[in-house]
Amino acid sequence: MSDSRWDSLRLELKKDWWGDQEAMYICAGLIVRNLYDPDQHFTVIDAEARAKDNRNKIKNALREVQENLFTLWRATDHNPPNWGFDDNDVMRVVSNIRVEWKKEYVLRWAQVKDIEIPWFDWAVEEGFIDPLDVTQGYSSHGVTDNGNTGANRMPENKQMGKTERENLVRLIGILRNMLKDDTVISDLKRSKDLFKETKDLTAHISGLYKEDRENKGLGPTKLNTIWAEAKKILKKDEDF
Repeated sequence: MSDSRWDSLRLELKKDWWGDQEAMYICAGLIVRNLYDPDQHFTVIDAEARAKDNRNKIKNALREVQENLFTLWRATDHNPPNWGFDDNDVMRVVSNIRVEWKKEYVLRWAQVKDIEIPWFDWAVEEGFIDPLDVTQGYSSHGVTDNGNTGANRMPENKQMGKTERENLVRLIGILRNMLKDDTVISDLKRSKDLFKETKDLTAHISGLYKEDRENKGLGPTKLNTIWAEAKKILKKDEDF
């Protein structure tokens, strides 16, 4: 079932390209229709937040977040060799004052910088984003189920490597242990929403291995990709 909480994002997610300032507003939680007058032409993305608090109060807080994100964006090396993207795929100069970026690259940047994107799973479920386009990058264009520019990556029937399989089995084992962990069970009895947010489950599992989490396939970026892929598969099962 569609979550109307993020419906205001649908138009933006249908776009292949985002301007750099607009992208930072979106990552911060705002859609700005006029960059020259953002105070009058904006939408708070989170419908739940809009219903709970004053519109201008939320906007002012999110604009401060956007300014910090834009500072980080401009201070980032946008050609790391391990991100999997090609320069020709991710950026284009539209005019002498406008540069646009592929939205998948923007979201990859946010993941690498540990910036929470609360609507990411919803966007994957709705077919606006292929999580592998975000985490693996791409070099040739295809089309996602929702009609957006996507990727032709490795074939889906590619065999899983030994390390990848070991990491996945490790994650399954951790989740199994959590189901019978007295501390976790007790915490869930006190707070049924303990792991309702994906980020909380990710933080818990990543924290088990601390500095070694990336080597064990348990870093936040990897886990978020697995959760997103799992949701897509489970949704297909439900629709079957």
